[in-house]
Amino acid sequence: MIYTTEQLDTYLEKRASNHCFHGSILLADQSGIILSKGYGYSNYKDKVKNKANTRFQIASLTKQFTAMAVMQLHEKGLIDISDPIEIYLNDYPNGDKILIKHLLSHTSGIPDFLTEKLLDIELELTPIDQLITRFIDQPLEFNPGEKFNYSNSGYILLSKILEIVTKDSYPNVIQKLIFNPLGMNNSGFFTSPADIAPTVGYICMNQAVIKAPTIYGHGESGLFSTVEDLYVWDRALYTEKLLTKSVLRDTLYTCLKRSAYQKQGPVLNLIQNNSIGYGWFINKQNTYKIWHEGEIHGFYSTINRYINQKKVLIILSNCNVSKTDEILTYLENALLNI
Repeated sequence: MIYTTEQLDTYLEKRASNHCFHGSILLADQSGIILSKGYGYSNYKDKVKNKANTRFQIASLTKQFTAMAVMQLHEKGLIDISDPIEIYLNDYPNGDKILIKHLLSHTSGIPDFLTEKLLDIELELTPIDQLITRFIDQPLEFNPGEKFNYSNSGYILLSKILEIVTKDSYPNVIQKLIFNPLGMNNSGFFTSPADIAPTVGYICMNQAVIKAPTIYGHGESGLFSTVEDLYVWDRALYTEKLLTKSVLRDTLYTCLKRSAYQKQGPVLNLIQNNSIGYGWFINKQNTYKIWHEGEIHGFYSTINRYINQKKVLIILSNCNVSKTDEILTYLENALLNI
């Protein structure tokens, strides 16, 4: 079935009217943007509507920017991703065994601090050193490089390593290395609700709209952006504006290979048919898709890049119990048939 822009818009407007979706959506192919628009409300109380340039917390989409910054410093010779982290983090437990690339690929064995056992919801911006203390003494779940286990903790450590190497703050590093060069002027590090005002995060369920608590993060989930800025990011990844193509191909987007780690290698069948890049998941089953999603109280985000066709689908929502799975499936089918 061939979908028109008008059909997509009608579908999304209907979902918004039923409180099944509040947010912004962008679809594009190699010729440019097909649809870029906001739906529902960025601020339900004041009836402020979402727009294409509305700012949202992007949660775990932050990881791809953290990984990019690490790889930029790697290419400049300031970091070697094959280095043990003890070179940068003195006295970190098992720091001689855990390599930077283990942190990048969620194969370090370090427990995820966002688990029921370790979780303490971030209702204020916690200093990064204090955050590290929450998991530094936890035993490894497996030997580094042996398995995959999604770990926000690893990206907290990468944030700290970026600060140590650059002698600058994580927000400044991302701003200088990525946002400024690309002109991503509506993206940044989330420090207060004012950064994304008037947008408010909600929990939407059974047509009820409830304001969610404000949550903060660092290099694992601390950024905000817009669908239009993320489109700029997507297009830049087809160029050498940030990294040479060989480094992009061999690190950020290449599935893990056994030869790259210890002899036993990581588990390659990570999540159904997906494998892992640095800050991305990779699916080569039906279409070459590089993607990631994020969720934090009140916000949901996903970017889906269909590399062979140079298409992209970006969804940012400020209502994170809406029917985003259904919407994502519909829009993905539409985009791949346009």
